[in-house]
Amino acid sequence: MAAAATTLTMMMSTSASARNQGYAYGDNNLGYGYFESYGDYFNINDTKADGHSAVLVWEASGGRSGDEWDTDGANNGWTTVNRNLPEEDDLQYKVCWGEWSTQYINMNSCGAWEAGKVSG
Repeated sequence: MAAAATTLTMMMSTSASARNQGYAYGDNNLGYGYFESYGDYFNINDTKADGHSAVLVWEASGGRSGDEWDTDGANNGWTTVNRNLPEEDDLQYKVCWGEWSTQYINMNSCGAWEAGKVSG
């Protein structure tokens, strides 16, 4: 019985974690974000009180791209944005800082690209 419960728990945690893609981090601890493939949710969290917004920049293999902004100040929790992306698109995303008022994104502040995949 214990072995069955352990197996079920492992299956459930693997299933849930498969929905969330890896974290992308901005340079100098400015923020981080991730993509949740089930439902197509981008999540961004500004973690540096520097007067800038954290921005998650993304590109999908189907040709779509975008940027998702956390504009409510540092350390105020996650900003979640839902996008409807084509199933099975490959995805890449990174976190940068930007100026919301002008929509300027400082591409030199971005961390490394994180790879993901859209799935249903």
